[in-house]
Amino acid sequence: MRLAAFLLPLTLRGCALLVAALALLLPVQARAEGQVALYASPSTRAYLPGVGGSHDALLGPWRRLLQGRGHVFRELHSPEELAALKPQDVLVLPSTVALSAAERGALLRFRDIGGQLLTTWSTGARDVGGQWMGHGFLRELTGVDVTGEIEPTSNRRFLIPYGDTPVNREVPAGRRIWLGELAERPLALKGGVEAAAYLDWARTVLQPNSHSSAIVYDEGGARPGRRVVFGYAETAWSFQPGDFEALADQALRWLLRRPSVHLAAWPNGTRAAQLIEMDTEEGFANAIHFAELLEQIQASGTFYCLTSEVRKQADLVKRLARHHEIGFHGEVHYGFKDLPRDKQQRRLKRMLDEMRGALGAKGDWVAGVGRGFRAPTESYDETTEALLMALGLQHHTADPSRSADRLPVFAGSPDPARALVVLPRGQLDDLNYMDLKLTPAQVGAALVGEYEFNLRLGGLGLLSVHSQNFADTDQLLNRPTHSTLMTQAVEILTRHIGPRHQQAWIATGGAIADWWRQRQRARLDARMPDANTLELQVSVSGNAPVSGLTLLVGHRSANQAPRLQASAPPGGTGAAQLRRIDRFSSALVFPALPPGRHSLRLSFP
Repeated sequence: MRLAAFLLPLTLRGCALLVAALALLLPVQARAEGQVALYASPSTRAYLPGVGGSHDALLGPWRRLLQGRGHVFRELHSPEELAALKPQDVLVLPSTVALSAAERGALLRFRDIGGQLLTTWSTGARDVGGQWMGHGFLRELTGVDVTGEIEPTSNRRFLIPYGDTPVNREVPAGRRIWLGELAERPLALKGGVEAAAYLDWARTVLQPNSHSSAIVYDEGGARPGRRVVFGYAETAWSFQPGDFEALADQALRWLLRRPSVHLAAWPNGTRAAQLIEMDTEEGFANAIHFAELLEQIQASGTFYCLTSEVRKQADLVKRLARHHEIGFHGEVHYGFKDLPRDKQQRRLKRMLDEMRGALGAKGDWVAGVGRGFRAPTESYDETTEALLMALGLQHHTADPSRSADRLPVFAGSPDPARALVVLPRGQLDDLNYMDLKLTPAQVGAALVGEYEFNLRLGGLGLLSVHSQNFADTDQLLNRPTHSTLMTQAVEILTRHIGPRHQQAWIATGGAIADWWRQRQRARLDARMPDANTLELQVSVSGNAPVSGLTLLVGHRSANQAPRLQASAPPGGTGAAQLRRIDRFSSALVFPALPPGRHSLRLSFP
């Protein structure tokens, strides 16, 4: 029986007592100093029926979340009850659109004593009588401005959460979460630290900072407490309730200042991963300048090659292989989707044979070639992926619809060691940019904007360029003139990346897939023996170390990093490095963590 269903028949007082008892049984959820208060504003309750709304429709999702996730909470119904809150308490204002003068005063007093606030949608935008007052009170209360609304006709009605942030350790980076087309128009926010954006299905970013913020958080400054602002109303939760509840729960835990630690998506403390790849088809020689641009920033890319072209360009492919990964793009530029299994198998075998014939063999594999595949025209099906695994390929660079998240996924086997790692293309490619009729400068700005957005997102960026679209070729001199749209745009991107290379892990498809498998061999268990200590057990399975494993640790207060000590023989943990990332988080990085169990202890100020 689900916990929420079990709790429903109980009184509110009984719920709180039972949840408190259950919380004592969970070692990683030590008793928090504060409690959660859910404010049921009498002014908002009186206003909503007149416009066809329901206060319980806004409060209900929070009641279910708080009961189901084990939070000790109480409901408040008056300014007088607000006055009794303590600074360590967390106050939730669920789309509290109408507020009286007394309510506003009580909320500002709670802000002034350093209280912790979570507000959603149009807090205080109307007075006690329902008259429109604007979003000035939200700014006064939280320091966050409203810069606009997301119209019902807009295609930017997907909430895209950032991964590995202090307020989100659970929902994967870049997940598409549908907001619906409701009357409560989502608000675009400005202020604090971004934690989610409003974007279209393709997550289109056409220039730096062109997206609108959907969730922001902050701490300190003129307002000493922590605050989180959701720009959307609770009525949107019904579309993907699990994701919306997870985001709300994670925000509450941050506001309660509970110590947190979890496995980061990417190695060595990097914020995001970036694959820059070329579908190498016609204009094969254009790959040279593409490779040179990557080498200028000390980065490696992947060249997914048509093997019918490799047969003509073996020396060029060997030159590329010195610094980059060579992968497979089929034998001819024709898709695989819906073809009979035997035909797909014959084509893939011919692809392998052609590459082996051009480059030679290395044991049972092809000399100097990785085990990655990218289907021509992104046309493939489950049969294709099953055959890739059977033939020994290990990763597949796929289309944007392959995953709702912007992270790698496993396919074909429940065992990550045997599964195919799928790398979904979560951003526009050169064909998309060409269809938009943009200038080289505009495409360059879009590539820079996408790179910067992916750093915020903490996801996998995947830029795909076709060789025939990268540069014109002078047929007499047989060399690139570097005059095409994508050539100039990629040059703009690499100039931008140069000084910022260390913030993103720019790697080949094979390296990213290998890391994703390594990461699955690590397990983290945590317990809190007291309110200021976190004891960690990191287990590594298999026979080889995991290189660059990173744990992200949330600070209990801004700029107050925890202290690290190994509480058992190091066995590899002695080399762990605790690095501060920002005001709210530190990264615990293990250069090489060998198989076995490793114990560590973190103490929080």
